Amino acid sequence: MCAASGSQEGFLRQLAEAIRHHGGPAYDERRARALAEAVWRDLGSRAPDDFPHMVQEEDLRFVCQWDEEPPIMTVMLWDGEMWRDMERLVLPTAPPAREGE
Repeated sequence: MCAASGSQEGFLRQLAEAIRHHGGPAYDERRARALAEAVWRDLGSRAPDDFPHMVQEEDLRFVCQWDEEPPIMTVMLWDGEMWRDMERLVLPTAPPAREGE
């Protein structure tokens, strides 16, 4: 396994754990992993100037912040009144380059 895929696997594992922890009982291990993969497939392929940098699934929101150093993903939870930052995960890769750059 190359370092990039290893760090991506670790990131997906951390993201799935965050989903299980903050998403509640509806997110078993399989569902949390599937959502983590879907979120990263969507957000991980967007260039830094492609907007939005966010995916929302029910009461969970995932926001990529490519301008942070290191780049992070914030996992947020809707508490009925506002979005709360629950976890910040370091992204496994640099933002993808736009075609033609």
